[in-house]
Amino acid sequence: MQISINVGSDIMYVGGTVNGIETLFEGIAGHTFTADVAQSSDDKYVLELQLVDEAGNTSEYKDTFEYILPFFVYDRTQEDVDRVKELNRKYLKGTITEEEKQEWNTGINGKVGLKGALSLSDIKRIENNVKVIGELVAAAVSIREWNYGDIPRVSDYARICSNVQKIRSAFITHSDTPEVPKQPLNTYQKWNDIEKILHDVYYIYVRLKNSYYYCGTEMYAGEGIGDL
Repeated sequence: MQISINVGSDIMYVGGTVNGIETLFEGIAGHTFTADVAQSSDDKYVLELQLVDEAGNTSEYKDTFEYILPFFVYDRTQEDVDRVKELNRKYLKGTITEEEKQEWNTGINGKVGLKGALSLSDIKRIENNVKVIGELVAAAVSIREWNYGDIPRVSDYARICSNVQKIRSAFITHSDTPEVPKQPLNTYQKWNDIEKILHDVYYIYVRLKNSYYYCGTEMYAGEGIGDL
């Protein structure tokens, strides 16, 4: 995966370790330096870097941050919604089993909760996807930090739709990429559309980025670019 840091305009060299591995950062546009690093199993990255400016002065840069790669759910079905209703009825009647309680809490695949219901973890995951993809495509998105017990408001749903529209407008999409749904976001199809847009933009971005390679000082596009 790729991580980036912003430094002063006079910085000429950035290098050191990321999670204990020697890493050299490459300067790109403006004050940004970037490097490809191995994905961390816990999504945390410890940077201990040395910065050198034009005059040869050195300084230290230390930081620890969490970077969660995008994960998308855009295949919700009516069966998923019906399953949530069934489990809810069993819970209210007191007939829900321990296995079904586990399913309710962690979902079938252990990575997301029940697909037929929208939870705070879904909102947080979508917000993270928006943040990551927005940075990649230079879309000016607005993110909220969520805490346990927070209740989404109409303004939050409006902000999410606005963010997704900015991302969709800022980059390439497939011919069948859906349009941003209109409020209220009260159906599983609309949430599928929101996540499918984010998925498509991220997928195309990664495919295009991985299709470039360098030959001498020239940059060429790989043949795979048109095969999206």
